[in-house]
Amino acid sequence: MVAGELSSNLEATSFTVIDNASYQNVQLNRHPNSSARKDQMLVWLDKHGIRYSSDMTTADGYDLIKMHKPGYETFGIDCLLAEHGHTVIRLPP
Repeated sequence: MVAGELSSNLEATSFTVIDNASYQNVQLNRHPNSSARKDQMLVWLDKHGIRYSSDMTTADGYDLIKMHKPGYETFGIDCLLAEHGHTVIRLPP
């Protein structure tokens, strides 16, 4: 079922519980992973206004990203359902 069809079949202001299936967890603004280049990490940190030291290593940059990434994760289905007034609750991993 397409998320648009799902949202039209839900009552107004419904809560939707989402599990950890990969097709339900497509991120819109992915963060750099541990194998990303340092310059890619710096772009992500700058974009989110996160301060860092100019002499940090790539490993330090990734540690900083891991510390801040939960606040910047955006999932496609969450945004789609929110546009229709629904709230998504995610199960823990």
